[in-house]
Amino acid sequence: MDTTLDLRLPQGSHIQAYADDIIVVIRGKDKEEIERKGNAILEKLLAWGAEHKLSFNIQKTFQMPITFGGRLNLRNPPIISINNHTIQVVNNIKYLRVTWDCCLTLTKHFKALRDKTDSLTYKLSTVANEFYSKRSGLFRKIYYGAIEPYLLFGVGAWGNRLKLKKIRDSLNSLQRRPLIKITKAYRTISTEALQVIAGIVPLDIKAKGVFGKLLLTTINNDIKFGSKTFKWEDYETRLDPHNIHPADNISITYDKHKPSGRD
Repeated sequence: MDTTLDLRLPQGSHIQAYADDIIVVIRGKDKEEIERKGNAILEKLLAWGAEHKLSFNIQKTFQMPITFGGRLNLRNPPIISINNHTIQVVNNIKYLRVTWDCCLTLTKHFKALRDKTDSLTYKLSTVANEFYSKRSGLFRKIYYGAIEPYLLFGVGAWGNRLKLKKIRDSLNSLQRRPLIKITKAYRTISTEALQVIAGIVPLDIKAKGVFGKLLLTTINNDIKFGSKTFKWEDYETRLDPHNIHPADNISITYDKHKPSGRD
């Protein structure tokens, strides 16, 4: 599958692969350009598949036009085909647990996430109350250890949309059910008051921090918060042990004896 990433693509196109799933991103100024690039890329992918004795399932292949300001009409989408079969057009698609829509609003993603979070909060609180009812701060630990990381999954994909108020409001609304459980407040209380009473950072601010750390330490991008700029060169980066030759590994021995000073 890695060899698909080496295929030469038209300018403005990109292939992303994970396990046996392939996603192709095509950028074009109009429908005709996207059609031309898309069919050219699929010809290369089909040739690659034939070379490696692999085939693509047309029933599981979809295209989702991403449009702003009505530049692309979903009723008259680009026609891209596999073996003379037109690829089905959808207005949302789920990839690596993130649901994308044709306008990148992420509305469906956060709605599904909220439903799952409410269910998860109820199930965890039921177990915690039954077996650990005397530990008042337990659910706060559950929130930090399980619920918050679950809510922020995929922030690397949608983190650059945090500048939109709608996205920030959607994130903060995800906190309501867990924070009501932590504070034991009435459901009529505002989300802002819940965050203050619980002493928990608003989820949109937490997401900005997690996304910024990802850009800084993984993607090696400089980031700016307020008036302060953080440069990735000033921080330690992750080392991949597979990139180090075994002969270059340094072994540090240790034992229980105090150092003698002779070494």
